[in-house]
Amino acid sequence: MPLKSLYAVLIGINGYRRSPLEGCINDVLAVSGYFERLCKAQTEENGGPFEWNPLYLLAPLDEEEAAMLRESGITYQAPTRQNIINAFGHYQGASPENGDYGLLYYSGHGSYVEAPEVFRDISPLGVVQTMVCYNNRESGDHDLLDKELGYLIARALHKKTAFGRKEEDPPGVHFLSIMDCCFSGSNTRSDEQDIKARMDETGLAVSEESSILGFSREGNEFYVPFEAGQERVRAGGLTHGRYVNLSAARDSEKSHEKSIEVAEEGRASRKKKHGIFTYSLLKTLEQSGSKISYRELIRRVEMEVRSNIEGQIPILGMSQAQDDNQHFLRNEFNPPGREYEVGCREKDGRREWYLRAGRIQGIVPPDAKHPVSFKLTDGTERAVNALEVRSNESILDETAFSEADKENLLLKAAIQEMPFPRIILGFGRKLPVPMRAAIEEAWKINPPHYARMAKGREVAEFEIQPIGDGTGLQSFILTRPGSEIPLFLRSETARNFLADVDKVGKWESVLRMSNPHTGIPGEDIVIEAKKLEGTAFNLRTFGQIGEDQYEPLPDDPGAIEVRYKKVGDTLHQPAVKIRVLHNSDFDSYWVGALYLDSQFGITHEYLPAQQIGDESGLYHLDIGFQFRGQSFDAIPLSMNDRYHNFGITETTDYIIFYIARNSFSLEQYKQESIPLDTTRGPAFEDEGDIDTDDWFTIKIPIHISRPIEAARMPADARLELGGLILQTPAGFSATLQLANRAGARRRAEQIAENDPGLDQRIFLPPGTLWAGTEGSEAVFFRSPASRPDHHISILELTDIEGALDGTRPLRITPGHVLAENEAILPFGYDAEERRYFPAGHVDMGGDILITRLPAPTPGIIGGDGIQEEEGDSSVKVFFHKVIGTPPKGDLSGFRMRGEAY
Repeated sequence: MPLKSLYAVLIGINGYRRSPLEGCINDVLAVSGYFERLCKAQTEENGGPFEWNPLYLLAPLDEEEAAMLRESGITYQAPTRQNIINAFGHYQGASPENGDYGLLYYSGHGSYVEAPEVFRDISPLGVVQTMVCYNNRESGDHDLLDKELGYLIARALHKKTAFGRKEEDPPGVHFLSIMDCCFSGSNTRSDEQDIKARMDETGLAVSEESSILGFSREGNEFYVPFEAGQERVRAGGLTHGRYVNLSAARDSEKSHEKSIEVAEEGRASRKKKHGIFTYSLLKTLEQSGSKISYRELIRRVEMEVRSNIEGQIPILGMSQAQDDNQHFLRNEFNPPGREYEVGCREKDGRREWYLRAGRIQGIVPPDAKHPVSFKLTDGTERAVNALEVRSNESILDETAFSEADKENLLLKAAIQEMPFPRIILGFGRKLPVPMRAAIEEAWKINPPHYARMAKGREVAEFEIQPIGDGTGLQSFILTRPGSEIPLFLRSETARNFLADVDKVGKWESVLRMSNPHTGIPGEDIVIEAKKLEGTAFNLRTFGQIGEDQYEPLPDDPGAIEVRYKKVGDTLHQPAVKIRVLHNSDFDSYWVGALYLDSQFGITHEYLPAQQIGDESGLYHLDIGFQFRGQSFDAIPLSMNDRYHNFGITETTDYIIFYIARNSFSLEQYKQESIPLDTTRGPAFEDEGDIDTDDWFTIKIPIHISRPIEAARMPADARLELGGLILQTPAGFSATLQLANRAGARRRAEQIAENDPGLDQRIFLPPGTLWAGTEGSEAVFFRSPASRPDHHISILELTDIEGALDGTRPLRITPGHVLAENEAILPFGYDAEERRYFPAGHVDMGGDILITRLPAPTPGIIGGDGIQEEEGDSSVKVFFHKVIGTPPKGDLSGFRMRGEAY
């Protein structure tokens, strides 16, 4: 049988004339390098090495970048619209009988256009997404529509993949699409000028069906034939090829590129940019290994993305629902070994030794107390220290090498010693000099163990920022780059702040711990989970709850979602049961777990390390705890009242299972939560390294949702709700419910299952509303949330009596002070005219005045997620924070602070 091949089309566009980018070529080269190494690393035992067959379509930024590509020996075509279309012919060589692979990678601008009339019924947000090809707008061509891309993939995979493959059928072509671009959303607020969105303004509208590539009313590989009298593509009218898609961001967000490192070029320094999503994806694959499901992969990539920027959440898409459980590239690729190539080159008139591995491969930079060393694998047992660790390479101490080593083209090295990873901090540009000096002084007295300051022009992962309280008093907060949202509650003193930062560093490092080279079969361990919702319990009754009251979840859950649910007038906290099952006929394992709560606490006590399997006689282990002399085999989950009162309605905890061949302990990772936040233990509301030969982790996020309960507001009243102050005018009363975008997304998805033609815009304003603006969907915040869309951004009104106008507005006072150039835009949706409109404005003091309400629309967003009555409806007012420039389009009538419209 011939060797398996990976056919790749790799597109990177920096050289846009109107809005050039800088990181796309770097992304393509990094992606190409990873997949080429992956192909070469396959051994004869698993049919390798595999053939790497790439086709490059590149638009360099300038002649310097073009020269670099020539020196690298890479030949490429210009990524014009027609060349990209033609490039799909590259996949013709992929053999389904041989089980070949297809890869489509795109790094460049994304955009959107108004949905052509024929797609109106399958474009619930009213737009179609597009790829901006090289010079297509200058030449008068429209962008490559998402439906055109779907057609190209379906045509390329026609008869090469099967959705109902039987055992005797050929394996087919496994196709993976990776898109590092964005299609909508507002720009991230940031003082970091290095961060740039990969988003262009709306493209040329498509009005004629004949200009849509592949469209056919008669039907083809992608389109189901139209019936008599049919005018639009119906739900289910597209036949997608079988593929998995990894995308950089959701529709309401933008993907971004930023400087990942500063490279020294002669006597000058040059910032090296990458797409945050691509960099995070490759780092995750390098450090977690290729033996990972797509669902687990995208979850770990999300963790890494959010360590670089706030407000960008990558998503996983697939043409068949169960494909999220598929393993990366069919689980047929073993990760490259732990030995890395060592090379020598001339640079600035001297010799420089380097290792082909860096931070992206999990190499931790050294410091004065913690060296990084490698052992040469040439039999000499020589150790060599790393002087500097970059993204994809490490610079080595030349004194360890001999003249003869220059001729050794097979020289390799393996990691010998490395410190515990630490987060990299930087000072925000707005941090006052005295506050900076206070941090520096506190650092000298008691430096953190799990954090370090960025050196020179090194790119920071977290920023120390100031925050005011409206009285002139400023406190310290820690944010992610491009964000103003604190990761924990503010600290007034530098000493307390650094103590909290250290907890963040330890928590982040533990969360990312993984072993890409494990030989333990993942199927040897099975995770069973159940959840309890809407049942009252306390310490005395918790152990008496019957098994039948818990709802079973699918085995090996990718995530566990639990809600506070109301029974009668009481909202009850949830709980989970999780069991680890031994599923091997050959091996016994040691199993332990760490629980990481959303306030950076860590506990090992729910499942101390124990042996499981034939050697122990135990074949399952339950997470649990002991409290006041009693043992419990489930965990109650809680959200702190203080956070909930600040408007946080969703948080995410993590449970990490460690599976190893030898005994180990997790006690050294225990850490109390940051003060003032919720503590772990049994949360009843009415009262270092693992020393093993082989190990791996199973990480399960636990999403906890606790809605803010609805409140009846009489006329001319004042109420504090979710961290906001609401005031009704005389003659107006209503029942008010606060909700967030995450809940709106879930509600739209739930209802769309029963009504695919639902106009989702009644629940979920599309990100295209904010194209060209700077802003955030994290509208009202006084404390951190797991995601930006977990912050309050929607107000629902029911049982309304009276009316609002310019003289009698509903006033909302945010829980934080707005900057002078900031405004919070209230807006509604007119379902009859299918457009959004301003529902009020912000006064000079920063209060939001709602002067106009939209008509009620079906469905309820807030509450505990239960639709009480069919036909329920509410008035929905949405909010978005806008900075500097008002939006265009439907909301162009909005004016910034204090101005009428």
